[in-house]
Amino acid sequence: MTVFPRSLGLRSDLMLRAFNGEVTDWSGAICVRTPSNPTFRWGNYMVFSQPPAPGDLAVWTGAFRAAVGGPPRINHLAFTWDSPDGDEGALAQFIDCGFERFRVWVMTATQLRDPRTVNHACELRALAGDTDFEELVALLVAQNAALPDDEREGAGHEEFARRHVGHLRQMVEAGWGTWFGAFIAGQLVSSLGVFVRDGLGRFQMVDTHPQFRRRGLAGTLLVHAGRYAQRELGARELVITADADDVAKDLYVSVGFTTTEWLTELTLVDATAFL
Repeated sequence: MTVFPRSLGLRSDLMLRAFNGEVTDWSGAICVRTPSNPTFRWGNYMVFSQPPAPGDLAVWTGAFRAAVGGPPRINHLAFTWDSPDGDEGALAQFIDCGFERFRVWVMTATQLRDPRTVNHACELRALAGDTDFEELVALLVAQNAALPDDEREGAGHEEFARRHVGHLRQMVEAGWGTWFGAFIAGQLVSSLGVFVRDGLGRFQMVDTHPQFRRRGLAGTLLVHAGRYAQRELGARELVITADADDVAKDLYVSVGFTTTEWLTELTLVDATAFL
């Protein structure tokens, strides 16, 4: 029986994936599958107990094919491992084959302070009903469209976003957490979710519409949601993650989060040659 992960970031992620997916032991690794959303890379991935060793490219890709799946439903590869101290192991074998490496900061807080800029012009409330969640899909699509060409998700992104939002809504309606939005003139312009299990609160998807950035919306919403999670949902510790090169981490630090772990993720979007 797999007893890891040590990482709080991984534990809180697996907590969420288990709601509408499958989290199972596979020969000492953890296999995560979301059959209802096969293009969700971080809903269909593998977690290993140690960083990659020389020769693990073939071992890990073979394990993924056997445990998670392959074409035509699964066309990607996604790996991470339980090294909260940041040990990356033998990465070159993956990078040389086209994998992207993402360095992830896992940040925690037990108390949040007010953001530097508080947006008093927005309405903060929980999302509820078809219209609100359809606006969330539109927000994700708009955010993706504003990314540079080399970072933007291609065809099929709206379909993925709709499925993913449907899963998030199911979690909210099952009482696992709340999805909050900041609205200006009735439009959803910033959003995030917070889910709580056994005193652990995990934030998801802090997003702001490209036309409404740099107005203090994300910080205002983050602190509002975090305090709600502690007051109403029983969260004792709050967890959020950010890519190492993401400016959002500076916002998180400013409201009281501290970096406690460094994880590495590997993804290959078109992995048909391996699968």
